[in-house]
Amino acid sequence: MERCAYCEEERDELYQCEECGDPTCEDCTAAYDQHTQYDFTLCKSCETNREKERADDAEREEQRQNAADKKRESRREAARKRYWLPENVEKRAVEKRERIANERRALESALKETAETIRDWFR
Repeated sequence: MERCAYCEEERDELYQCEECGDPTCEDCTAAYDQHTQYDFTLCKSCETNREKERADDAEREEQRQNAADKKRESRREAARKRYWLPENVEKRAVEKRERIANERRALESALKETAETIRDWFR
């Protein structure tokens, strides 16, 4: 009979932890469930360490995402401020007037061509 490295009980059947190599009994072995899904023997101590690592990774990812969101929001705010600057508003207004004038000239020339074509039909 051997002793479990964690609960110190003597057991006939002990398992070997894949990470630390300590002998563990069935009670001190990490349970397989939908969250862990370990397909190997792992003691509860190593399982706790893995959970801490996963939690730390998730926290780092969340912090990275929050930093990216803040950066994105500051860019949006800067773009909003630039959009409403008086010189930019005037620039957009001038561009719009030019675009409308170009469209009007194109429409007038198309109407003139159409009128000339119809006039030519009746001659």
